[in-house]
Amino acid sequence: MLSQDEFDALRMTPSDIAGTARYTAMAGAFSAIGGDASAIKDNPAALGIYRRSEVTFTLGYNLKQTNTKSMGVSREDFQHRFNAQQAAFVINFGGKKNRTRGLITNSLSFTYDHIYDFRRSFTVGTATGQLGTAASLTRLAELQANTGGVNAKMLSSENDPFGNVNVGWLSVAAYQAYLLNAAQDADAPMYSLLGTDERVRHKHALSENGGINQYAFSWGGNVNNYLFFGVGIGIRTLRYRMSSTYAERFENEGNFQIDNVVETTGTGVNFSLGLMGAPTDWMRLAASIQSVTLYRLKDYNEAAVDYFINDDTKGNFVTPEGGGSDLAYRFRSPMKVTAGAAFLIKQKAIISLQYELDRYQGLKFRDKSDPEAFADANNGIKSTARNMHTLKIGAEYTPVEGIAIRLGYARQLPNTERNAQRLLRYNTVRLDSEYEICKSADYASAGFGVRGTWWLVDIAYQFKTYKSDFYSYAAGAYADNEQLLDDAYQPQAASIRNNRHSVLVTFGVRF
Repeated sequence: MLSQDEFDALRMTPSDIAGTARYTAMAGAFSAIGGDASAIKDNPAALGIYRRSEVTFTLGYNLKQTNTKSMGVSREDFQHRFNAQQAAFVINFGGKKNRTRGLITNSLSFTYDHIYDFRRSFTVGTATGQLGTAASLTRLAELQANTGGVNAKMLSSENDPFGNVNVGWLSVAAYQAYLLNAAQDADAPMYSLLGTDERVRHKHALSENGGINQYAFSWGGNVNNYLFFGVGIGIRTLRYRMSSTYAERFENEGNFQIDNVVETTGTGVNFSLGLMGAPTDWMRLAASIQSVTLYRLKDYNEAAVDYFINDDTKGNFVTPEGGGSDLAYRFRSPMKVTAGAAFLIKQKAIISLQYELDRYQGLKFRDKSDPEAFADANNGIKSTARNMHTLKIGAEYTPVEGIAIRLGYARQLPNTERNAQRLLRYNTVRLDSEYEICKSADYASAGFGVRGTWWLVDIAYQFKTYKSDFYSYAAGAYADNEQLLDDAYQPQAASIRNNRHSVLVTFGVRF
């Protein structure tokens, strides 16, 4: 029985630009600059630039604003929080003074980075008094059942339908809530209780929480003041929790509501290798690679269903805890390749460019006990995901010694095919089937820093914005081939504008 698909894979591998205030102010364009704790996660060769030991800590404040527009109705939701964005301890081994050849200096670091924050909430749906459309989740339940060859006998509570590996849980829930029916012949196809053109009012509220953190050990050095190198190993922790309420009210009579909870937790490991060269005093070039993160994950999901068909037919029930899918599985996140160039202008200014390629088409689920368990999901990744490209540019100007002013901009292209659609597998053991198609993201940032002999304070502001299309349920079902819902029954996309305002403050001590 399946719980994960290609849209789960994309949701668990978000990308963001965050770190120290200096790093953030310059849009993360640091792979060819180095000497910053957050640059180490992009290119461990950044350690080769260090000449002193350093301890840094960054506190961040994030305000997330989510604007939705669905069926002509606009809504706005806010989430805000403080968080520890990063912490780092860099130990520098200075070597012999005035040495100009060989391994001049090397550094060892332990870093913590808050890679991503999932926190977000929004609501979409039909306005009060609005008639709605003929689209309904019951139509998808009908399609899932008939695509998988499911009949009323298989859905009967007497035959433990939730434990049947060939029956999808949406079909089971719809049948037990009297939203899905069959002709008197037990082997006949299933059909929705709704009339062909009966209209439905929808409401969908969704809340996300959790995050991704990385703890890394890295080592890097400086050879001949010309070549800088670094290697690292990162341990990532992932926790994602989604709770949602999806409700429909029918034009004639009846309604239902599904409350979903989905949680994914686990840990992963990755490796990184980076190089940086200084062919001239005014230019640095850099390249690095971060391996895929090999995760061991565990999912939990549960749904509560309330239904009212008429005064004589109403009730509620809960799906089995864990969704029958609370066993651990393996997952592989994208490999990342980074290239950068930095230009140093008369020891007064720096201009830096950075390009990143995240290979999202390499996402993969794996089950050690059953190599074919995720075959459909992995094939879906190939047609849904696309490699993500990110371009960053940052600048720093030092008007007087010890004071720096910074600006940055980055653009991140989407990792999902524009016309991708989610298809509900015939044996999926979850009732949440919503999905989101994210578009390009833009980052604009600015900041300044003050440095003393043994201390530093940096402050940055960052604005991130991107649009997305959100669908409350899948566009069709899949067994041996795909079956799309009729156009009249397709879920309508809600347009979402996701904005984030971030303020970061970094404190550091050098010795």
